[in-house]
Formats: sequence, structure tokens, C-alpha cells
Amino acid sequence: GDSIRSTERLMGLHRDTIMGLLVDAGERCKQFLNGLRSLPAADVQADEQWAFIKCKEKTRLRLGRGQEVGDVWCFLAIERNTKMILAHHVGKRTPDDTLEFAEKLRRATRPARFQLSTDGFNSYPGAIGQVFGPNIDYGQIVKTFGPTAEQGTAGRYSPGQVVAVDRTAVFGD
Repeated sequence: GDSIRSTERLMGLHRDTIMGLLVDAGERCKQFLNGLRSLPAADVQADEQWAFIKCKEKTRLRLGRGQEVGDVWCFLAIERNTKMILAHHVGKRTPDDTLEFAEKLRRATRPARFQLSTDGFNSYPGAIGQVFGPNIDYGQIVKTFGPTAEQGTAGRYSPGQVVAVDRTAVFGD
């Protein structure tokens, strides 16, 4: 949770050294995760996490900046029982990036049937169907959130209360 400069002061290391270590660690993590093949999976959950590079998408469009900045999504697939991250993909929230993520998940898992659950993002069914075909038990879980009980700033940034959960079987059981 510390900044690079505060880590620099705490550790007595130059910030370039700290950044170099972070880049090395990131590259090794990338090699490890991209090298995962034929792992056993029984119950996989996939979701996306939003972030932005330099500016948010609305600002990128307003300023006419290129595709390398703006909103970015980190797709993650986690085996529910082992908590192992089976696949990840960083990109835009598009059908092409969803397809690439699904292909990474297929490479990481054994060619055996398993349960896959995602949110209601509309690109998932097409990508999952194209990559896995009928050899997967795939369903979507869509949560509906209501207002928080809290008021003020704390309530503004707190997650809403789940008021409904919709489960839909897309392929298989």
C-alpha cells in the first residue's frame, strides 16, 4: 500500500531499483501464468476488473487520444476450490478480448468437462461457445444491487446490497 517514494525512504533503495524489481517480478509472473497448461479444474469462476491507463475512457474520447490509454479490463479465471488463477488477460471489454481470454482458459485447463461461471457480460456466451463448444457446463450469475443502508461518503463508495441473484444455464448442466 506504500508509494514508490515512501518505499524508497523505508528501504533505503533508489526508486529505479524498486521499479526494476517490480518489472522483473511482473515479467516472471507473466511467464509463469502464460505457461500454465492442462491443469485440473472442477469449478471455475471468471470475472473482469476495471482500471484505466492515464485517463478514463470518457476523457480519452473527449481528447481524441489513441487506444493505448483509457479504460482497461483484467479478465481473471480462478478455480474456486484451489484458488488458482488459471488464466488472465488484460485488454478492452470487447468480444475479441473475451475470445482471447477464453482461449487462454482452454489452454490452461485439461480437456475435461468443468463448471464455468461468469457474470452477465454479453460477450461471454459467444466466446465460451466458440472455444469450448458443448464440452463445458457454463452458466451466468447476474446480481442485482439495491441502495446501501449507509448514507454520506462511506455509503457512496460501499457496495450496494444484493437484492436478487439470477442464475442462467447457458451450456450443459
